[in-house]
Amino acid sequence: MATGWNAVACATSPYSPARRLIEMDYGPYEGMDLNALAPEVVTFFSDFIHNPAPEGMEPLSDVVARTGAFMEAVRQCHGNVLVSTHAIAMKGILEYLTPDSNGGYWSKHIGNCAVYTVECGEDGYTIPIEL
Repeated sequence: MATGWNAVACATSPYSPARRLIEMDYGPYEGMDLNALAPEVVTFFSDFIHNPAPEGMEPLSDVVARTGAFMEAVRQCHGNVLVSTHAIAMKGILEYLTPDSNGGYWSKHIGNCAVYTVECGEDGYTIPIEL
């Protein structure tokens, strides 16, 4: 099993951080004053589906790919697994697990401490259900 930031916590540890679950990389916009957002950032966040990420910011397709890779690694685990992450990374997971959503999770508000559940079987994951 891998160790460090890319580890998947199955039975070896009750807690194992994973880089693939970090928040979206905002690139040059990281640490921006929220009271003085760049116009391209405002445009992007106003409609994730139709507006691409500004230059230097991580594209949403990359968020889906890395969080999806994490979820595929989790499939090796047996029993219950708790995944905790930031809102946009969680949206990436939900988009990965629900490809027919057509971007619907990007505009969905996911509040603090939101909880989703999925089952994992031989055919993959079930559709996420918000509790």
